[in-house]
Amino acid sequence: MGKSFSGKENVSDLISRLNQLEQAQERQKLHIRQLQSASKHNKTSADFEKLTAKLLQSVDEYLVQVTSRYEKELAELRKRVQQLEMQVQNSGKNESIPHNSGPIFIVDHLKLDKLETNNNFGQLGINELSGTLNIGNTEEQKSKHKKIKQLFN
Repeated sequence: MGKSFSGKENVSDLISRLNQLEQAQERQKLHIRQLQSASKHNKTSADFEKLTAKLLQSVDEYLVQVTSRYEKELAELRKRVQQLEMQVQNSGKNESIPHNSGPIFIVDHLKLDKLETNNNFGQLGINELSGTLNIGNTEEQKSKHKKIKQLFN
């Protein structure tokens, strides 16, 4: 009966649990009424009625306490759902407006006159060098420069 709210239950689970508790309360009330009718034949029916009244009152108080807790949690969940729906609606409205963006430049044509590559080999600490070292423009670089110029012209 003392099931705690884990935060993973959804609204339908809470409603289902509330219905189960109400059904349990009805069964307890029926049982108490049956006991009351059976106790009328006994000499201690007054004591029995007091006990059943106390039992019924404690069951009612417990169910009120449990249902009020679930109702509060349900209200909080509904409030959170409304907040999330508002955020989704507001985010949909603001998608077309860029925030904190600088000036926008549209370039139709870009012409590249010269491409410079700087090789600062003097700053490198080379202890051992093997293979071939080409300094300056090679045929590969010239063909790359031509391709780049063709792209931008």
